[in-house]
Amino acid sequence: MNGPVLLVTADPALVTFVRECALRAGAWLDVRHSLVGIRNQWRTARLVLLGADLAYPAYRRRMPALRSLIIVTANPPTPATTTAADRLRATFLAHLPIADGWLVGKLADTAAEVVQQLTGLGYRIGYTDSETAAASGQVNSRDLRTRRTDEYQAVYVSFGRVACGPDLLGQADTVQRSNYRTGECQVNG
Repeated sequence: MNGPVLLVTADPALVTFVRECALRAGAWLDVRHSLVGIRNQWRTARLVLLGADLAYPAYRRRMPALRSLIIVTANPPTPATTTAADRLRATFLAHLPIADGWLVGKLADTAAEVVQQLTGLGYRIGYTDSETAAASGQVNSRDLRTRRTDEYQAVYVSFGRVACGPDLLGQADTVQRSNYRTGECQVNG
């Protein structure tokens, strides 16, 4: 599996809870509000979070069983949700916000894989306070840390080392660029 974390739900409260968890974990989240046209993303996502509101419809659509499917709900799980989770062979059923700390850990695992891949490719990774960066619109070197000091810090990817070298002539302007985003973490070149 090589895609981002996929969240499929039409429940706005659930989207809010999961986005907050993804931000804390530094995970890349792809949000879809319907099961229509997502079969490819369903198969390639590192982790699929399926809202309880769409669990039974997913079973009826015969969505493929996954080793990394978690049903998430903003309300106490109902017997229908539990039955749908069993039929979809979901790994876990998580009630948010009660299980938010647990979900942050699961999401952080997917983010760690991406950070390791970027580090291996020569990107320099730092961590910064997301609120400070969002307020100023930029990240200064004094605001970067080599290690995460709290779960609310965002991942910062510097293209400096990758953009320098004889094979990348003409791309020196990318040295000062990064992928810093507030909300969802995405890697853009």
